[in-house]
Amino acid sequence: KALKVVLVDNWSAAPATAAFCARAAQDARVTVMRIEEPFNYSRLNNLACAAHPSPYYVFMNNDVFIEQPTWLRRLVNEALAGDDVGAVGAKLIYADRTVQHGGIILGVQGVGDHAYRGRAIDDPFFMGRSLCAQELSAVTGALMLVRGDAFRAAGGFDETDLAVAYNDVDLCLKLRRDGHKVIYCPAVVAEHHESVSRGDDMAPNAMRRFVGEERVMLTRWADEIGRDPFYNPLFAREGRIFDNLATPERDPQA
Repeated sequence: KALKVVLVDNWSAAPATAAFCARAAQDARVTVMRIEEPFNYSRLNNLACAAHPSPYYVFMNNDVFIEQPTWLRRLVNEALAGDDVGAVGAKLIYADRTVQHGGIILGVQGVGDHAYRGRAIDDPFFMGRSLCAQELSAVTGALMLVRGDAFRAAGGFDETDLAVAYNDVDLCLKLRRDGHKVIYCPAVVAEHHESVSRGDDMAPNAMRRFVGEERVMLTRWADEIGRDPFYNPLFAREGRIFDNLATPERDPQA
């Protein structure tokens, strides 16, 4: 009954998008917030949250599709499990039903990588972790519930240095710094058409911005990225998460 949807329209020009927003606005629970500024994911969400104070926020990209009727209740239930839960993320899958996101492990392939990427949706894999709700260092903002007071205390998303990439990881680490837990909830499953709207970070016109944001994270969170408490250091940080054991360092005196 208390549900409110804020649809952020960032300078959309397509007639079909305008028609969709007009239809959505006819629902009393929906507010269409048009922001005519260059794309800045962090700022768009911060502005929406500032205009609509709430005990909980659910951030959802426009390229996420979900069919579970109980998905929101499951996310909220995880948040209600403890006053120290700051954020809850979901399992995201590709159209072929393999995993795209199963939580984020820091320090793998740079800042971090998504666990279980490319594995079957029901593959329990290492110690059944892909199927179990658990605390992690970070989850993706493509579909993430965040406690409102914790979000505000953390300063929201970093709209200055992390306009597009890594702002979700940065927020999760700020929440953990403030004493909150970040929970991965695989019982919530959604299909994610990754970057279908805003494009690929590896595209030539985005690479410079992406590298700069990566450098910010590697500097700001060097200690956390260097040793994720939820990833055994005996596993390698290259390749897929949990796939390979790290190569032991040789003793030069041996």
